[in-house]
Amino acid sequence: MTRVCITIDTEGDAPLNRNSTHLGTKTILPSLLRLFARNNIKATFFVQQDEICQVGTIFSELWKSLQNEGHEIGHHAHGLVRASLDEKENIITTGIHKLRELGFNPVSFRGGCFHFNSQILRILEKNKMEFDSSVVPGLCETFTDGTLRCDHIGTPRKPYFPSYSDHKVEGESMILELPINRYPKFPAHRWGGVLTGGEKDEVLFDYFFEIVKDELIIINVHLWQGLSLVVKNLAHKKDYGKTRKIFLQCLYKIAGSDFLTNGSYLNRFNHLLNYISAKNDVIFATIKEAGAEIKKHTG
Repeated sequence: MTRVCITIDTEGDAPLNRNSTHLGTKTILPSLLRLFARNNIKATFFVQQDEICQVGTIFSELWKSLQNEGHEIGHHAHGLVRASLDEKENIITTGIHKLRELGFNPVSFRGGCFHFNSQILRILEKNKMEFDSSVVPGLCETFTDGTLRCDHIGTPRKPYFPSYSDHKVEGESMILELPINRYPKFPAHRWGGVLTGGEKDEVLFDYFFEIVKDELIIINVHLWQGLSLVVKNLAHKKDYGKTRKIFLQCLYKIAGSDFLTNGSYLNRFNHLLNYISAKNDVIFATIKEAGAEIKKHTG
């Protein structure tokens, strides 16, 4: 059976901005949950809980209800790229502890901006985490000022236990890496994953499912992607201040969620889920479920 994991990076609409709005969570998530219920999908929500944005705390009751329904709540942290090792440890550890104080037991992690390296392995192990899904094989991105966001050139495409000295190779760590599927012929700075190529989503899925026969296919979703184009461009900025945040919040109250929603995005997602559900030998799983199954067979 091929396991398909729907993973949602549940973060601020501008996850690196302390003034970020949460219109994606408020307006897009309810629509996605209806799609999940229709297809009997249990998803993994990587919830941002860090020094920049506390989505876990703000929407704690929502995450509790989703956890009770069988969805997985994992940890998502931004602010790691330029942080020192001590700062990385503080950001990740504080977030995990807060989620646990709220009644969750996260065992899965995804770094913001897909930032992940061998240093983070030790931090996750100290916090009794079991799985990471930050690696996108072949992806290498930088910020506009030249700072490296992530470098996953040469990493394995299949799940693996990374090395403490280099996250790009297999090693002795206890953290199981579940890489996000990526079409290898895309340029190193391009995403190349499912639900990013528009009408090519089904083609990309079939590449992973039928051509390379991946036993695990991970689809990555950001809620702000589902906002209407104008609102998304306004909300997904890392440098705006409180005035724009207040404006967007007022817009939400006045216009309502329908005006803020990108209907074509949701229709495309719905079509993709229906397409996958119609496949034989496919089951939907959370990262925790898929990871546990892989661990069981790898000893």
